[in-house]
Amino acid sequence: MRTIIQNTKTGEYLRKGEWTADRSLAQSFRNVDEAVHYRLKHVLKAEMQVIFQPGDEPSEWDVTVSRE
Repeated sequence: MRTIIQNTKTGEYLRKGEWTADRSLAQSFRNVDEAVHYRLKHVLKAEMQVIFQPGDEPSEWDVTVSRE
């Protein structure tokens, strides 16, 4: 299971403090708490969503959580 952060405006994924278009390079967090803590600690201003990806590849089983 991967937990990753996506910028909802650009569609890019967080990778070590920067953004990448390549989902496979996205930084993986252990859980949603760690992802949210990272966002708060690093004051990410981007509109973002957290994606739970059960496997290594995107699939219909991915779950997306966003705040509007």
